[in-house]
Amino acid sequence: MYYFYAQDFTCKISYRDLSGILLCSTENSIITMISEPTSSLILNAPETGLFLDLGCGECDYTNILGSKSRKIISVDIQRPKKIHKKEITFMLSSVEHLPFNDNSFDFIYCLSVIQFIKDDRATIEEIFRTLKPGGMFYFTIPTRRSPFRIIRDLEIRFGTYNYPQFNVTHHHYYAKKDIEDLTRDLFQIEIVSGYKFNFIRRLCNLILDLFKVRRGVENIFHSIFKPKLGDETPHIRNNCTGESSDYKHQERKKNFKHFHPLSWLIYGLAYHYIIVAKKE
Repeated sequence: MYYFYAQDFTCKISYRDLSGILLCSTENSIITMISEPTSSLILNAPETGLFLDLGCGECDYTNILGSKSRKIISVDIQRPKKIHKKEITFMLSSVEHLPFNDNSFDFIYCLSVIQFIKDDRATIEEIFRTLKPGGMFYFTIPTRRSPFRIIRDLEIRFGTYNYPQFNVTHHHYYAKKDIEDLTRDLFQIEIVSGYKFNFIRRLCNLILDLFKVRRGVENIFHSIFKPKLGDETPHIRNNCTGESSDYKHQERKKNFKHFHPLSWLIYGLAYHYIIVAKKE
């Protein structure tokens, strides 16, 4: 699903969110079609403050969110090939060891990055350290039970994966419990949702691609039903030792009490979770 984003330098932009659809109304605007997580990011980003774009890539999100009232620092382990705006502040840095003081940022966002980091809990702790009290952390992570995971693995195995730049080992996939462990004692979860539920089309494309390369259809079934060797389960580091199981259960209930169990079931079928968390 795609949305439209209006970038306007002469008048105020107004947004409306109706049944998950982002509507923009403005005059003298530049209209750009954007993806679902980007529209959610726009809606959740504060109007002012110091932002941190973690794993910024080519600074696409920095370009979208940048304004006179927002100062954004973009961080990645590789320098962008081309920075389109001179006012972009870019720093080479690992997400695991950020070169910033405690309580520095009003808003931090990190889209589809955390799953590539082996010690994801340490990364979340580092983000927590640099975020101001009351600040918001927006991030997306891949779901553990989504059909997209199987389809992606099949595409990579058969050489039909169309995104070679993202063909990097995922150390983690996430379900509800994994998110609880990842954020426990650090963040209060404010919003949980998912994006990309239409996996049927991608599955059909995979089958067509397999016919193009003259591979047997039986390979598909063998790959689906044969357990994948070396499949790693997320390893979550927990710094809080000595906690009783009752205490952990109470904390989980406190953090996720306003999310209906059916919501987790539905969002678990999506490509990624979209999560907005608050530093208390």
